[in-house]
Amino acid sequence: MSTFYRRPRGHRRPPGRPAGPLPSECGRRVLLLTSGLGSGHARAACAVEAAIEARGEGHEVIPLDLWSLLNADVVGLIHAAYLHLVQDRPELYESLYGLDAGGWQGLIDRPDDLPEPVRALLLRLSRRMSRMADSTISRFRSDRWLVYLLAGMFAGANEGFPVNGARARLALLRWTWARLERRLDAHIEAFDPHVIVSTQLIPAALVSSLKLRRGYRTPSFGVLTDFGAHAFWSRPGTDRFCIPHPSLASQLDGGTRRVSTTGIPLMPGFLFPPTREAARRQLGIAHAQPTVLVLGGGLGLDVDRIARRVLTSLPRVHVVVMVGSSARARAALAPLAAHHAGRLDVHGWTEEMEVFFRAADVVVGKPGGITVAETLACGRPLLATVCLNGQETFNVRFLEQHEVGGRVDDHGLARRIMDLFERPALLASMQARAARLGRPDAAQRIAELVLDAAHVPRSEHRAAAT
Repeated sequence: MSTFYRRPRGHRRPPGRPAGPLPSECGRRVLLLTSGLGSGHARAACAVEAAIEARGEGHEVIPLDLWSLLNADVVGLIHAAYLHLVQDRPELYESLYGLDAGGWQGLIDRPDDLPEPVRALLLRLSRRMSRMADSTISRFRSDRWLVYLLAGMFAGANEGFPVNGARARLALLRWTWARLERRLDAHIEAFDPHVIVSTQLIPAALVSSLKLRRGYRTPSFGVLTDFGAHAFWSRPGTDRFCIPHPSLASQLDGGTRRVSTTGIPLMPGFLFPPTREAARRQLGIAHAQPTVLVLGGGLGLDVDRIARRVLTSLPRVHVVVMVGSSARARAALAPLAAHHAGRLDVHGWTEEMEVFFRAADVVVGKPGGITVAETLACGRPLLATVCLNGQETFNVRFLEQHEVGGRVDDHGLARRIMDLFERPALLASMQARAARLGRPDAAQRIAELVLDAAHVPRSEHRAAAT
């Protein structure tokens, strides 16, 4: 998702494009912005891209990862800091995620009130950045010193720096934001899209800011990938929001005129998932075997711990574990697989997740927005044993409000699963509610809305905006 070509000004054919009709002649150009910090945003972008390309109308979709606008060394450190925060201090991550504009202003004005773990994290970032050799050949080298300065000012590492203070910190943050705007602006000018789609709130806010400042007529979409809306989404430059459920409309500034309930975009396989019987035949699971699917997201968080508890507490249950790209999780599960031969299946990354959801009776794991949407699309309840807080709090609340799962602690997990298997009518009713909530065609709905907007003359978009 981080690759993006630079098109020379005045040319409509990107380098390396074969001769023939250009997309601008037979289709529309769609710029698809996302964030690779969490796999869900990128996965949603891939689903929208696949839905547009499946129409076969000659449209050109270019994905751009927000983090490709920054220096690679900086991105690596930010990713590491993010993972440390969400895995080791989830309560702190939730408090930071929940800050509104006033809360962030408070951090700028009163950095002495920063929680000590945040200060330590920023100080570590500052020290790591200061040790990076300036001779390293990579794009945007100056970003490293900018992050070093920012982190140090907030962490108190540069107390003697003459411009420390709320005004200096605010000015530096605004300048950093302006740098990102300029870099994104260059991509927009080079590609000249008919429509811009964002599956994460920061690129959506950047586009909104650019539209208001530069007077862009290009329509922009914000695609929400969680069952709740952070206040940062509500920007006047976003022409339409695509939301997972009607209940989110009231959380977005702008009213229902700019909101479409589409669902969270999923990959094409979820449009026509296999039956439970066909999925079990494909995976080699007995038809009558009670089966639990254990998920830990792309990082395979805590799947070994969850699998061990289910296997030891529920001897009749078959367990299927998805470890994503985590070699650590796969290694941790190897002794369990040997001890519980025939009852534990371990799988890595796959493009056929719909098969695993349909083969299971109950899903257990991390409640990311995409995971919740995929689970519901396949008509299964989700029990969340790992919650990174922040946006995942929205998703857990949604599951509980609609009685299709919710938060379960380790000690209550086995009892909850056993209760569902011992009361088949209860399990069937939860599965039916999940199926009614699921929107497997969300990507196709979004693609239709996006392309409809892309075919409207830009002059009309300008008139509608004013």
